[in-house]
Amino acid sequence: MAKKLPTQVEVVAATLATLTDQNFQFLMSRLDRIEAQNDQQLKLLGKHVEADDKVHKVVERHSTYFSVLALGIPVGIAALMNKLGWKGL
Repeated sequence: MAKKLPTQVEVVAATLATLTDQNFQFLMSRLDRIEAQNDQQLKLLGKHVEADDKVHKVVERHSTYFSVLALGIPVGIAALMNKLGWKGL
């Protein structure tokens, strides 16, 4: 009996199965790469948040200083003017 040659449908099905497996492997490697990038970005974001918190503490402290000065300077000038006998406008 002669050896049976595969039909065109069988050849296409085998080719698609190979391509599907290759596509799956490609997609899985891409997903692994994306997950690694996401992990790295999360670490960088965490470092940024820590640095941002430090900056916010400094800004809040300096804002308090300037608020005190903004209230204290006019009051001090008014008290000085009153002591010197100057009348306000």
